[in-house]
Amino acid sequence: LEPAGETIVYEGPSSGGFIRNGWITYFRTSTTPAQLWTRSPAGEQRQVISDTTNSWEQLGEDGTIMYFSGGSRYLSAPDYTAPPVRIMHAWGRTFYLGGKFYVALGRSLFEIR
Repeated sequence: LEPAGETIVYEGPSSGGFIRNGWITYFRTSTTPAQLWTRSPAGEQRQVISDTTNSWEQLGEDGTIMYFSGGSRYLSAPDYTAPPVRIMHAWGRTFYLGGKFYVALGRSLFEIR
């Protein structure tokens, strides 16, 4: 933190974000297409994805991000250099509870491993 108790993560146009366990995720909208970035608790910033059709849903305690793109749901883990893992269609609602990702679909709850 800066002496004033604040840290500037990114100066420029951005949209939304999550904060969990020291991790921050946000879209940099100053680029075309918008880019999803994270900042680790150590201050390292990395681009996760670059595609305006993407929308993130949840951020895990370790920086893992669940997002959907093109009708499918994906997981991407730090350092974000490996290809994201396709989980399922983008139906349902995502939750992050007790260190695990879940998807509620209808009256069923699925744990994502």
